[in-house]
Amino acid sequence: MLTDITRNDLLAIKGLIDGEDYETSGELLNSYLTRFPDDENGHFLLARIMLETNKPAIALALLNGKKESERWSIQYCLARAWSMLGKQFDALRHYMEADKLSPDNEAICHGISCCYVELRDQSKAIEWAERTLELNPDNALAKANIGYAALQGRDYDTGWKMYDHGIGHLHSRQERVYHGEPAWDGRDAKIVVYSDQGLGDQIAAVEALRDTRAEVVCLDVDPKLRNLFARNFPEIPVHGSDCPNDVDFHANLWTLHKYARHSESDYTKKPYLTPHPELAIMWRALLDSLGNKPKVGVAWSGGIPATHSFERRAQLDALLPILRLPCEWINLEYLDREEELADFDRRKGIYMHEWPRATRSQEGQDFEELAALVSQLDAVVSVPTTVTHLAGALGVPTFCMVNPRPNVHYGNHGDQMPYYGSVRLFRRTNPDFWVETVAAVAHQLAEVISNARAA
Repeated sequence: MLTDITRNDLLAIKGLIDGEDYETSGELLNSYLTRFPDDENGHFLLARIMLETNKPAIALALLNGKKESERWSIQYCLARAWSMLGKQFDALRHYMEADKLSPDNEAICHGISCCYVELRDQSKAIEWAERTLELNPDNALAKANIGYAALQGRDYDTGWKMYDHGIGHLHSRQERVYHGEPAWDGRDAKIVVYSDQGLGDQIAAVEALRDTRAEVVCLDVDPKLRNLFARNFPEIPVHGSDCPNDVDFHANLWTLHKYARHSESDYTKKPYLTPHPELAIMWRALLDSLGNKPKVGVAWSGGIPATHSFERRAQLDALLPILRLPCEWINLEYLDREEELADFDRRKGIYMHEWPRATRSQEGQDFEELAALVSQLDAVVSVPTTVTHLAGALGVPTFCMVNPRPNVHYGNHGDQMPYYGSVRLFRRTNPDFWVETVAAVAHQLAEVISNARAA
């Protein structure tokens, strides 16, 4: 720890933070605050480091006593902290205060646009993104926000074109360059295609693979999906990052939609994945051994805090109107739910079958097993999660209870995603209220069961 640090060193520390050297700036700031523990500027810079290192709760605690500050930068950091914690209305209040104190500020305008994207207010998200672009026409994140908002409104032509701008500019959307080749511009050429997002996104994105005008010489996807995709797209080599040298361009999987899917009518909504034949026969035999009741899979949680997992997680008790129907229930959760299921069975007398080798998300898991199991189910009941996309791609009837702030793939309205014809969306208007949605799913599933029996 430095003992001769002075107040004059604070500007140098700020420069290190601006240069994204958070380790050195953090060490120096610790020395500074040890000597000047009540220095508000020091607290503010420490809050900035916490924000940039994904610790928004600590940043908020450091800034909480400064809610009424007339410094735009403090209001801006408060807004960022609330936004990172998923509290968009609180974030918006501080962003608007920052906008009053520093009008025509690019960072503030972009932050407000992000809030409206998260709040699913399409028109205001685009309005503030356009204001950001007036201040800086090259702001790629503002263009990406227009893409997010357009996709929420099911405008796929604008949506995919603008969504593409986020590649290489968001932590979750890293660009991959293999042999120094440029990004694909839509021409007929040899391309390597990669995905940068979660498993469900990759399953949805691969829908457009066969309709690309280019020659795909390599597909780089998550290891869990490689066998499933290699078998379903035998004409395309599926690798990791070790793609061939003779490629002209690289392309994100979603970039394929930019050139092949300009409206919802461009999506056929037909199944585009098939299960491994031998595994499907095995799971069919196992499911048949359970008796004559319909076999229905259930997934009741999904995502991480940043993708609103708290809105997507249902309690099993909330699903009772569904789970009391005469079905054999199959656990499709990717996490260990053994204790929860045992308690539910003990209290309600409803048993759920589970086969961890197919469902558990673990290192080395092969989705061929899960795809084969899901393909043999009569139906799936889910929240927005990977298994929803898998069931849709396989053409399995699926009843998905959508949270109020879903991923862009679910849109802001409508009862289907563009990619699948077998997935029916039931929209919840309140994160904590499941009753109406569960009742609607129970009614629809009961009709399916009744029709199956009649047939």
